[in-house]
Amino acid sequence: MDKGGEEEKEGKEGRREEKGKEKWRREALKKVVKEKQQKEKGRGKQNQRKEQIGVSEGDDTGEEMKKVKRKKRWADIEARKDGREKKEQEMTENKESE
Repeated sequence: MDKGGEEEKEGKEGRREEKGKEKWRREALKKVVKEKQQKEKGRGKQNQRKEQIGVSEGDDTGEEMKKVKRKKRWADIEARKDGREKKEQEMTENKESE
């Protein structure tokens, strides 16, 4: 009789452990699924940004964006150079007129 009672206890504990493991697995799966959904949601936002800028979805590397940024930088640099040259010319003209 004692053996039977011990087996029942072990069986209950074993079932509890199994239930605990199953619960843990379910929670872990829920977390994984939730993370995947959040990543997908984030990717959607990135694609929207690309569309607003005018970059195709297939361009994952962002080469088009890099090219546009480079062109803008060079345009800014050229504008600064032109501005400096104009200032220098004005200063030399002012000195000559004095």
